[in-house]
Amino acid sequence: MKFLGFGFYKAPQPKQYQAKPHKQSVENFEFELRQLTLKNWSVSTKYQVKRTNQLIRGWVNYFKIGKMKGVLSKIDSHTRVRLRMYIWKKWKTAENRKGNLIKLGMSPYNSHRNSQTSKGPMRIAESWVMTTTVRNQKPARFGLISGETHYNKVHV
Repeated sequence: MKFLGFGFYKAPQPKQYQAKPHKQSVENFEFELRQLTLKNWSVSTKYQVKRTNQLIRGWVNYFKIGKMKGVLSKIDSHTRVRLRMYIWKKWKTAENRKGNLIKLGMSPYNSHRNSQTSKGPMRIAESWVMTTTVRNQKPARFGLISGETHYNKVHV
């Protein structure tokens, strides 16, 4: 059953109905996040993170009465992957990628080898190349908030 974007289920422990975001509402939210984290959107990373934060805060504040920790943890990890993809795409050339990977702590040999790759941005964003260099702290330095953390603050 769907009502105002909420789905309802019967929880086994208190044996009463509880609210959670409906599957279609989650899909719409993920679609909007995908639109904000497009790899070819030519805006600064700070602006992109600012818009993403607005969307996350608004969505979490609307659904704060529902149970959604699991959904938010998946969405948070996917958002970080998409931001890594955006960063990789923004570096454009192999020389820039190599230099930035060295700045982030990768050895010169590995950075040279991985900057020359023919893999796509999404595949690189999910690989060890970007997950070990652009860790979760890097998007947080840009100001990206975690939906799960914000949910824990505002949950009723």
